[in-house]
Amino acid sequence: MSEWRNWQTRTVQSRMDYIREGSSPSSGILKIMPETKTQQEQTENNQINQETLEALQKVRFRKVIKGLIIVAVVVFFFLHSYLPTSLNHYLVQFTSFETELFDSDVIIVFGAGTNKTGQPLQKERVKAAVELYNEGRVNKIIMTGGESKYGFIEAAAMKDYAVSLGAPAGDILVEPLAKNTYENAENSYQIVQDNNFQRIILVTSCYHTRRAFRSFQFFQRENLMITSPADCWALEPGIANRWLGLKDILREIIANMYYDYRYMKTNEF
Repeated sequence: MSEWRNWQTRTVQSRMDYIREGSSPSSGILKIMPETKTQQEQTENNQINQETLEALQKVRFRKVIKGLIIVAVVVFFFLHSYLPTSLNHYLVQFTSFETELFDSDVIIVFGAGTNKTGQPLQKERVKAAVELYNEGRVNKIIMTGGESKYGFIEAAAMKDYAVSLGAPAGDILVEPLAKNTYENAENSYQIVQDNNFQRIILVTSCYHTRRAFRSFQFFQRENLMITSPADCWALEPGIANRWLGLKDILREIIANMYYDYRYMKTNEF
């Protein structure tokens, strides 16, 4: 019994101490509630800060995108108006080559493919050849070029175009088998020998003259001349000319190195 009374006494004393400290059950609840409210406010503030940060990030992102667009536009106009043209003029010197022209026996025109309708892609080459023919520089023209990717024979397409410009069909010979520049030279030289032609003028685009000339030198080194159309399309204004011209010139640089290695490494030029 005494232990029971002691326990009751301690319990009562503890409750009285609790009340003296002003921490009744109700006041304890009131103390907890402000703490809960503070946590909610803190959570709300964190959410507001997070939303503000996300909004600022979106604004910065939009500014970065706008800046990149402006830079891209400036770079595009720079590349479009200046860089390809200057590069083409600089690089073409590594792939072009011309000689002085004299009256000759024959002109050999190098093919460059056809379009979907069978028209030659490099009509300027044919025009230049017909002009030289009309000037009386030569008596015959050889068109060289095999089947294009569209199924047309390049040499035949060039002949048809030359005839449409006024060149007589009887003075135009066709080499219809060549698939590359080396074969253009090899197959055409066979026609040169068959007809006993001595002096030769080669006609091709400005950026293709070096490889064409060196390929033909593999078979004949004397009495050999080369020229290109007066207007080289790869150096002309216009976005298509600039970019396609740059592509062809770069390809030609690589092709020259390849030809030097494969066909001409044993010959001195």
